[in-house]
Amino acid sequence: MSLVRLSFWMVAVFAVCAAPALAQPGGRGGRGQGGFGGMMGGGGGGLNGLLMSEDVRNELEITDDQMDDIQAMGQEIRDEMRSMFQDMRDLSPEERRDRMESMQEDMQSLQSDIEDRMGEILLPHQMDRLKQINVQQQLSRGLQGGLTGSLAEELGITEEQQVELREKAQEVQAELQEKIAELRKEAQKEILSVLTPAQQEKLEEMTGEAFEMSNAFGGPGQRGQQGQRGQRGQRGGPQG
Repeated sequence: MSLVRLSFWMVAVFAVCAAPALAQPGGRGGRGQGGFGGMMGGGGGGLNGLLMSEDVRNELEITDDQMDDIQAMGQEIRDEMRSMFQDMRDLSPEERRDRMESMQEDMQSLQSDIEDRMGEILLPHQMDRLKQINVQQQLSRGLQGGLTGSLAEELGITEEQQVELREKAQEVQAELQEKIAELRKEAQKEILSVLTPAQQEKLEEMTGEAFEMSNAFGGPGQRGQQGQRGQRGQRGGPQG
């Protein structure tokens, strides 16, 4: 686990453990749960993160008493996390880096402890259902990406299968993009059929020759384009 990833994970665990946010005015459906849930992307943060979703709590039929216990647990864990962060505040950058590396096992142990304590609060069928929802959320982010970590270990997925999964995912993704492009063109054609022939002709003149942007919204293509623009800017800048 890289230092950047570990840092993010530590912050994520700290945020997820802020369970008292669930008890703010408005009840379980109130605004109090929006802050952390939004920051973590809804179901982020593992099993404990899922409990920030009102839909999940309703599905599990979480009682008020259980919520009180979950909030109390969150307060305890949050205090532990706050203490860990405060200790790091006075360290030099080098010492902080070393401490973060040594804390990796502690953080993993803490996450495991959180889930164990949740198992003591939730009923067996609630915990089982919560784990099922967690797996569904992992897979919803992509089968190849979801079948990793503890889930891959539990399924006994081999390294060879991981390679095959990556290759198959790339293959299917390419096919999916082609189908999406075809459907988009068909949809656009159907929508534009509302226009008169004259309006369609004018629109074609306004749009000009077709231009395809690769991964326009945050993908590798965009980064490449940005890099090229930067290089052009450097070439066009003052010469020393």
